[in-house]
Amino acid sequence: MQVTLDISDKFANAINGLSEAIRFASGATTAAAQEVGKSAAAAVTDAGKTAESKAESGPIFWADNSTGYFGKVANEAEYAAKKAEADGVYKITESIYNEKQAALKEKNAADAKAKKAADAKAKKEADAKKGAESTTEKKGAEHPPVEALVEVFARYLPKDLDKETRAERAKFVKPLLERFGAARASELLPEHRALAMNLVERKMAGEDIDPTSADFAEVCAQAEDDLV
Repeated sequence: MQVTLDISDKFANAINGLSEAIRFASGATTAAAQEVGKSAAAAVTDAGKTAESKAESGPIFWADNSTGYFGKVANEAEYAAKKAEADGVYKITESIYNEKQAALKEKNAADAKAKKAADAKAKKEADAKKGAESTTEKKGAEHPPVEALVEVFARYLPKDLDKETRAERAKFVKPLLERFGAARASELLPEHRALAMNLVERKMAGEDIDPTSADFAEVCAQAEDDLV
């Protein structure tokens, strides 16, 4: 069977026009795709160059695992110099650098707080010690000096005293000193000097004082009253 199509000139022109439009669109799309490809490649290249330039110019963050130190330098040349100083130096990211810096600030603040507390405690202890020393000095100033104490005992037991009299008086002096926990008059505590001197002087005045008797406490109280 044979089919014959009669295409008018108008219809043929329409078909030809459509074919040309399709070919043009295909070519335009290919060209556009090529342009997009070129732009993408250029963008990748530019990004690579930017990253490379940034790596060269820095800043470059570093840390040293042998010392715990960290920091940043301006460029690769300075990093290379830092690396040459210590084998433990290595690169870190900016975020890690910020974390280390925050941790260091927190540690410094804690150390400063601890030091302040320690200084305050040391000052308090020093002030307390100074106050105690001042009180001791004040009390010491209220007591007779050791020279006055020795002078009173020397008058009761002079060196030129005969042997028998010295032995008799020693029977009073020895238990008197023992009552105050001393072996010699010069060893009496400052707070005991005035009372011991008073008792010796009263003994020299003829008063009957027995430092070994049970009434010794009353005698001491009476002597203290006399000193006021």
